Amino acid sequence: MASVASLTPAARPEAFEPETVDGRLAFRPEIFFEGKLKGWGVVRDLFGRVRNRYGIEVEGGWQKNGRSFDLIETYAFEDGRREVVRWSLSQDADGHYVGREDKSYGQITGRHDGADYRLKFKRETLAEGGRKAKVELEVCFTLLDREVALSLAKVRRFGITIANLTAFYERPPEPA
Repeated sequence: MASVASLTPAARPEAFEPETVDGRLAFRPEIFFEGKLKGWGVVRDLFGRVRNRYGIEVEGGWQKNGRSFDLIETYAFEDGRREVVRWSLSQDADGHYVGREDKSYGQITGRHDGADYRLKFKRETLAEGGRKAKVELEVCFTLLDREVALSLAKVRRFGITIANLTAFYERPPEPA
C-alpha cells in the first residue's frame, strides 16, 4: 500500500500533475475535489438494470483553520429526488482519513489503496418512493486523467448488496 500523503492545504498549481503509484494516476480527494465540479451517474440493481440516473454538483475547499477539507455534493435524481451530502475530511494521528457527514452513523474511514482511494461508511439515504433507509456504502475512486475520476460504490443493507452506483466526476479544465 502506498503511503498516505499528508492532508494539508495546498494550492492547486496551474500545471497540476497528479502523483502516480505503480504507474497509475493517484486519486487524492483533497486535491481532486477542490473547487467546483460536476458529475453524472447511474444506480443499478442486483441484476445490472439501471434503476435511476443522477447528476452531481460538487464544491470542495479547506476550512479557514486548514485542518479539515469540506465537500458538498448535491445529487439530482432522474426520478425527482434531490439529496445534499456534506462531508468534512481530516487525518488522524496514524495518517488515515476520518470523516463526518450529516446523515452518517458510525465511523467513516478512508484510505489509499495503491492509486485508488476507498471510503467506507454507513448512512441514512432516501430510497425509491421517498422512504428512508439505512445502508452501508463502500466506494472506490479512481483518477482516469487530470480532470476525470470514476467512482464505483456498493450499497449494502443487512450485509447484502442491493445496488451498485457508478459515477464520473469532471473538473472544469484549467485556464490555458
